[in-house]
Amino acid sequence: MYPRVSDIFKDLLGVELPLPLYSWGAMLAISLLVGGWLTKKELDRLYHKGLISGIRVKDTKADKTHHGNTGEKRWISPSALVPNCILFAAVGGIVGARLFHILENLDAFFRDPVGMIFSSGGLTFYGGMIIAAALIIGYIRKHRLSIPRFADAGAPGLMLGYGIGRIVILLATATGASAPPLTINPIGFPPFFGPRHFRAMCSDSIGSRSIYWRNVARVSTVWIPP
Repeated sequence: MYPRVSDIFKDLLGVELPLPLYSWGAMLAISLLVGGWLTKKELDRLYHKGLISGIRVKDTKADKTHHGNTGEKRWISPSALVPNCILFAAVGGIVGARLFHILENLDAFFRDPVGMIFSSGGLTFYGGMIIAAALIIGYIRKHRLSIPRFADAGAPGLMLGYGIGRIVILLATATGASAPPLTINPIGFPPFFGPRHFRAMCSDSIGSRSIYWRNVARVSTVWIPP
């Protein structure tokens, strides 16, 4: 059972590190960064192929050349929006998940509102998904980009990030959430690699790669029509 990153180092290397970082938070950060990286790469590819429009930004190079504010703008790839989308996904996901958990347990919330708000547990998945998606969609619409096209570009990264996020279930529980014992595991994985979560992690990762290469191979046709 590895609820903290330091527990992994202790078990594998025999070294105790003062890292107050939970495995859940570490996997969340990694999944967001890797998913964002793949989404950025796909948006750049679609932009250079002319399959998605760009965004207009202030030309800072022109301002420096003319030693003043020229007000000139230039077109760049929409991948420049990915860092902010990652921020919206992280903040909106956590806040939304906590908010929906509170709405589902109002009696417990009224008994101890402060404790429930700042508790290390208590998150509802679809609440985070709804709030994060709403924030990202609003942000994309603000820049007048096609939501279907942007979602198409983000599908591989989203799936890969979800697969990485599944790892935390394997790390935080001793048996992979009531998985069968190791004695009946035919491929000999450690006990925390429960078959259900391991299969989900593999299928999400493989699916992400399949979607990405499908888009690359058929560059003239993406999943969603314009």
